[in-house]
Amino acid sequence: MTNFMVTAYIIATVAVGAIGYFGVTPAISEVARRPDLTRIGDVSFRDFAPLIPTVIAIMMIDFFDTLGTGLAVGSQGGLQDNPKRPFSWYRFLLADSLGAFFGGSFRSSSNTTYIESAAGVADGARTGLASVVTGLLFLLAVFLSPLAGLLSERNTAPALIIVGFFMMGSVGLIPFSDERVDAMTTTLPAFVTMITIPLTFDIGRGIGYGFLVYVFLKAVTGKWREVHPLLLVVGALFLAVFIWGAIDPQKVPI
Repeated sequence: MTNFMVTAYIIATVAVGAIGYFGVTPAISEVARRPDLTRIGDVSFRDFAPLIPTVIAIMMIDFFDTLGTGLAVGSQGGLQDNPKRPFSWYRFLLADSLGAFFGGSFRSSSNTTYIESAAGVADGARTGLASVVTGLLFLLAVFLSPLAGLLSERNTAPALIIVGFFMMGSVGLIPFSDERVDAMTTTLPAFVTMITIPLTFDIGRGIGYGFLVYVFLKAVTGKWREVHPLLLVVGALFLAVFIWGAIDPQKVPI
């Protein structure tokens, strides 16, 4: 099955990439280019105070985006419940935060965890060597930016489809057939999270909706004591971010 999926991905990527190249992709005059490193470290905290709410909103979305990715990838690799190799959330979140910090220092987009890693984990990646190889390839792509610029969403779509195929196996672990109120206060938020992530194109936002539904159901069913105080705080922050984003969407990037 794995060989079939890899072959299908390669064929789909080449076919879709060729269609995109000959259809809408402009010609390039050079293959390699020296990267512009003049703005590395060009960071200013002037007029930072008005941006604090926006920074908090981005931090929350990025954190829960990373949390959801870690859960999905860890579950795919069987790392969540492995007593011989326990999953270290400390190391996982530390690596992600350091990547985001140095990515910002280099004036690039946020270097964070990506759900596409599930494809490598499903194929046997466990030690981190696959991530090192991926990082080296990205480093090479810095010097081949004109060539890498030919790739678009058309090329990554097959990988995302395969990742979604692998992740659907975890859905069967959710007891949707259990109609007890206690079970529905957990399964319904899981369903809302699973549906809103693709509808909003945002893992963090989907997790936020799931948090709010979970807290709401626990409250209306009289089981609010089962909700951890930290979860109440996080739910309130998500609610504030969503309301603020609806009022002023230009200042809240969600």
